[in-house]
Amino acid sequence: MDRKINLCLGFHNHQPVGNFDFVFEEVYQKAYRPLLEVLLRHPAIKVTFHYTGVLLDWLQAKRPELLDMIREGAQKGQIELKTGGYYEPIHPIIPDDDKREQIWRMNETLGQLFGVRPRGMWLAERVWEPHLAKILAECGVEYVVVDDHHFKLVGLKDEDLRGYYITEEQGVTLKVFPIDMKLRYLVPFQSPAETLAYLRRVVQETVEGNACSENQEGRKRENGEDSESEGWGKEDRAVRGAGTRGLASVESLEREPLLVLDDDGEKLGAWPGTYEQVYERGWLEEFLSLLERESTWIRTVHFSEYLDRCPPLGRIYLPNAAYAEMLEWSGGFWRNFLIKYPESNNMHKKMLYVRDKVRRAGDKEAYRELLSAQCNDAYWHGVFGGLYLPHLRSAIFRHLIRAEVLAEKKLHQEKNFLFQEVVDLDRDGRPEVVISNACLNLYLDPAEGGTIFEIDYKPALHNLTDTLARRREAYHQKLLQLAGEGEGAEVEGAEVGTETTEGESGQEGKEGQASEGKEQVRTIHEIITVKEAGLDKFLFYDQCRNVCLRDHFLAPETGWEQFWRRAHHEEGAFWQKEYDFYIHELDREVVVSLSREGFLKKGGLEGEVCGPLLITKKIRLPEDGSAVHLEYELHNRSQRFLDTILGVEFHFALLSGYDVGGGAYFLPGRELEERQLASQGVEQEVEAVGVRSELLGLELELYLGQRAELWRFPIETVSQSEAGFERVYQSSCLVPRWKIELKPQELWRNQMRLEIKALGETGSKISDLKVWTLSESRRRI
Repeated sequence: MDRKINLCLGFHNHQPVGNFDFVFEEVYQKAYRPLLEVLLRHPAIKVTFHYTGVLLDWLQAKRPELLDMIREGAQKGQIELKTGGYYEPIHPIIPDDDKREQIWRMNETLGQLFGVRPRGMWLAERVWEPHLAKILAECGVEYVVVDDHHFKLVGLKDEDLRGYYITEEQGVTLKVFPIDMKLRYLVPFQSPAETLAYLRRVVQETVEGNACSENQEGRKRENGEDSESEGWGKEDRAVRGAGTRGLASVESLEREPLLVLDDDGEKLGAWPGTYEQVYERGWLEEFLSLLERESTWIRTVHFSEYLDRCPPLGRIYLPNAAYAEMLEWSGGFWRNFLIKYPESNNMHKKMLYVRDKVRRAGDKEAYRELLSAQCNDAYWHGVFGGLYLPHLRSAIFRHLIRAEVLAEKKLHQEKNFLFQEVVDLDRDGRPEVVISNACLNLYLDPAEGGTIFEIDYKPALHNLTDTLARRREAYHQKLLQLAGEGEGAEVEGAEVGTETTEGESGQEGKEGQASEGKEQVRTIHEIITVKEAGLDKFLFYDQCRNVCLRDHFLAPETGWEQFWRRAHHEEGAFWQKEYDFYIHELDREVVVSLSREGFLKKGGLEGEVCGPLLITKKIRLPEDGSAVHLEYELHNRSQRFLDTILGVEFHFALLSGYDVGGGAYFLPGRELEERQLASQGVEQEVEAVGVRSELLGLELELYLGQRAELWRFPIETVSQSEAGFERVYQSSCLVPRWKIELKPQELWRNQMRLEIKALGETGSKISDLKVWTLSESRRRI
């Protein structure tokens, strides 16, 4: 073949902060180690790697031999290493100083471990915003790699993406390479021969395109026409990417186009079915051997090598973007996750809130903890992304709380302290209230029903209310179709563990079709696996966040199951309305008083209106200890008799729902038939209820004051991951209920108390338990 093509091969390797150690080890055995072993047997094949700091830390501690293999490849010139954010943050959403620190820490580590100075950078989830160009370049980054989808959003086509472009911000430039989406779906899911066939087509199309362009230019010159006189001018066309082949300096690039494959290293062995395909059936060995055999027209190059040899195709300005699937999950813009999931926004804004304390304290260890909490996985959800995974969210809060504790040691010299602040924490224009002592943080939202949305128990570094609302996801319709219950369902009910496939949006043609007679390995975007029968029966949704102290006025006939399914009727709107608040600073105690006056509607929408009813609740936090005092007062301010049922909703998230060894209920003086935190039931005449977690080494007791009927049930979400549809335990809901009967102007009062204490040494390890899902835990994110 007369023409050549350059191929940049890259692999990104990452595990989330807080992921299970056994997952690190499994992916090491199935992907990280065998990938390097095979590559090093083919020294002529040049590759570029990115390893996140999270993974490098684990490798140094557990598998240092892999670092030796990387170092060997780098020293021999086979492996180029890219930098990135050390803890793999979404760069656009963290402060600029943290962007720089994340990159500098990675650069320093790569220099210490491998003796290299990286020139390029892996951008987490390829989330790009234009302002990044300046900051990245100022950190010494020469190039980044994003998806071809970024370029197509401004009108470019495949034939315009056979090289790289240059962008700028405030005059500071950065080179940008496009990842070829077709290659992402070919490797390793189709045969190596089909991948090479695609490379041949690209070369042929480039030759034909160049010939066509030369003929058009020749005819224009013969007719005396100015080739730049119509449509886009030369400069504008360079910006858009069209017409840049007319630049004289790009002539050599025309003959040798570039394609980029830069994707997750985990897809070569750790994704479902790929280990057998890639290693046991020899896909990778065959692919690399073919590249060597066809080296007369395929040249594998490093990104930096290509930069040094070839000029850019032109200047470009890319819009806010990520890879196509991510944009589908987020609704077109990554930051939409912070809107769709208030829990994600809560983590992000807490990070910024704690960061201010860390900055004022100037504690280096606290800053490292804060940077760890910027790891992206727990902040979003798609097929990847761990927002639905409690152990990943818990890890983010653990690092944030530890950063806060370290900072507070410097900011508060005394052992015991008391702190209160009114702040717009979630940046919605309405105030939240934060009250703290040395043991507890309480985050209150007066505008959201006067609720407590976060309780941090600092000795265990755990957010006791780290749960998730049950929300409708687009993929739930697929599950209903599999169960034969969706509108227009055409798919028969699937057995547990079976797989079906569907077309992938954005994939042109039939590049993903298997060769005749060969077994097809499907991408995770095509697989629908049901890990447990009957999951469609759990598809009901919360109208708001699951928090503590949400006040419900319920009809007497309302049962716990209706409430669990959110199919009940509320007699009042207190549960979601704004409460007035006032903060009392006493000598050794902070008291937040929350109140709202409203009406009750008895008997449904057409029923009788009763009231007004004034509800006042006081939250008392003493200076020392880890107890919270809760006082309720209902005042019938009408001239009529009022009767209703008051239910106060609590949520406690202690990670282990299905294993009594990890967490269990206890009622003083009673034996429960089912004690695990994912159990459900109704208990009468309850004075107190407790929740114990051997896993976290803590227990909490809720003293109810007046005896109450107690509902308990789990919050379980149904989500999709690369392993399939699964039910995930998020938290345990407790609802004490009191019958209220008030004469005109009469008051009802009750005092509750929440106590949290440490158990001492934890009795179990997180990897030993069925922590959050009934099915086996396998996370390869």
